[in-house]
Amino acid sequence: MISFYENICKFAEKDMRALVFFLLSGFLLACSSVRISHISEVKKVGKNYWLYALPKTELYIDIFIDKRTYFKGPYAEFASKYLGIQNVVQKNYEQYSIKDIKINTSQVADSEQIFLINYSKKLPWKSIQQSYDGLIYSINTVNDIPKSNEWFENNKIHEFSAFEPILYSEVSKSPFIHEKIDTVYKQVKIDTIWSRIPVQRKTVDTLKKEDKAKEAAKIIFELRSRMYDLFSGELEYIPQGEAAVHIAQELRMQEQEYMELFLGKTFQTTLHYRFKWTPTMDEKNLYILTYFSENKGLLQNPEKDAEPIILQLKSSQSFVPAMFQILKFEKAKQKSNVFYFKFPNKAIAKVLFENNVLYEKEILLFQTGRIQKIPIAYLKRGTLKLSEPVFYFQNCSNKKSDK
Repeated sequence: MISFYENICKFAEKDMRALVFFLLSGFLLACSSVRISHISEVKKVGKNYWLYALPKTELYIDIFIDKRTYFKGPYAEFASKYLGIQNVVQKNYEQYSIKDIKINTSQVADSEQIFLINYSKKLPWKSIQQSYDGLIYSINTVNDIPKSNEWFENNKIHEFSAFEPILYSEVSKSPFIHEKIDTVYKQVKIDTIWSRIPVQRKTVDTLKKEDKAKEAAKIIFELRSRMYDLFSGELEYIPQGEAAVHIAQELRMQEQEYMELFLGKTFQTTLHYRFKWTPTMDEKNLYILTYFSENKGLLQNPEKDAEPIILQLKSSQSFVPAMFQILKFEKAKQKSNVFYFKFPNKAIAKVLFENNVLYEKEILLFQTGRIQKIPIAYLKRGTLKLSEPVFYFQNCSNKKSDK
């Protein structure tokens, strides 16, 4: 007796296309109890149904701003006179610069691409991995849900390395007050004669600011002299090894503290901004994220000295996945018996500032992608993974996969 498979092989020798159509038709008849339609085309919802959504791409643009805060030293105006240093900071101010930019993407459910699955008894698949908002990650797989990222709130600012509340705690090694002795004369009557007797009176006065600066400058030169003696061999006893290193570090630290009284202090802070943007089909390829000023940092609204930071997104319509070339189900694409999914297009995301490209990255954009169809019967025993950025399909025989 000639087996069923032998008949199939003979049939295939005559017409391979007829064989493909025959097999797919058999699959479709086996799954005729399942109907998938776009939600806008559904007129009646059955007793058993399942909703799922196609993905769309959200962009998260992280901008890191370097903030430098300059504080004037208390003796800044005397830096030239006592130290010979010109052009020191004479007022407190802030300066900003763009430090780093990053772009990440995430898949979310597209509210305009929702499909309804009507079925009689049960779904034709063993399992569906789906997100809380209806986005399908895979069919007939286990534990294939991507790890979620903890996104920061939109435009939330993160600061690091804040400056100290007390800027200058050591400004002199001597007290800020000094005693002054004045001689006064007091008239004293001795018998019938008035006599003038000298009397000394102590008064306490505060040192003038310039006197304090002069003393601080003197200390700086004394520290430098001690450092010179340490390494020139002028000392009677020269410390060795770790002792010499420790003494040198201490002298440098003290000199730095006294120099800051004239030069001022600088504190560096990193600000982290995150912007979320969901591209649409009809949106322009240029989008203003924010405005940047070297004096004020990132701004929500344009100002006189601020320039826009622009996101440019160019999608490529020529991206056709290899899977679409391999699985030619043109004859099997009957509307009620296919599963709808979406392939993303490639896109180039750029961040521009003053006509310069600060950052560039290739991303996958589902909004401009093409909706594809695959027979429901073909997925009955097959495996389908749609997690970004790889599309994976394993056919019913479980012997071959295409990526």
